[in-house]
Amino acid sequence: TAATFSSPYGMVRDSQGNLFVADQGGKVIRKVTPQGVVTTFAGSFNLAGFADGNGTAARFNNPASLAIDSSNNIYVADWSNMRIRMITPAGVVSTIAGTGTAGGADGSVTTATFNDPAGIAISPSGVIYTSDATGQVIRKISGGQVTTIAGLYGTPGNVNGVGSLARFNRPTALSLLPDGNLLVRDSSNNSIRRVDTTTGAVTDY
Repeated sequence: TAATFSSPYGMVRDSQGNLFVADQGGKVIRKVTPQGVVTTFAGSFNLAGFADGNGTAARFNNPASLAIDSSNNIYVADWSNMRIRMITPAGVVSTIAGTGTAGGADGSVTTATFNDPAGIAISPSGVIYTSDATGQVIRKISGGQVTTIAGLYGTPGNVNGVGSLARFNRPTALSLLPDGNLLVRDSSNNSIRRVDTTTGAVTDY
């Protein structure tokens, strides 16, 4: 109860029971032990920026949702940096996709662009899914490539359909279903949508 946060956003729990929180207002990732001890795991409080590095040497800019894999690596939708980041259990931060320029370009993880990545989820096989809140699309990162699986970049709406025929309006949080498909919090449409990760078909949930 002595700890303070600044606009906490996404959370994940590791295999040891530690809770990690994206402290969006503070521009940091926090760690809460099962005993309730709160520390800063990565980034420096109120120091917005972009830097890969170890622990407090790293910089984030409005980190949003988090996801975690079976090896306890944490994945961060680094909203205002337009990048997807990864943090190892040792606290080492690296960039896995995005150039820092806002856009909707698919392609290699070193050339692809994002526009306000807000949601993130990871499958058991390591496929990463993200939602671009301003880009209005759902993206996939796999095999070193970024592809758009649903929605049309920069085109908001509320339309069910397959792939680029579907429309979202500010998609944010993602959740992976047991069947491998996605739930999307379609914020400005005030709805929850389902995305078939194989076909790209979007339906109301």
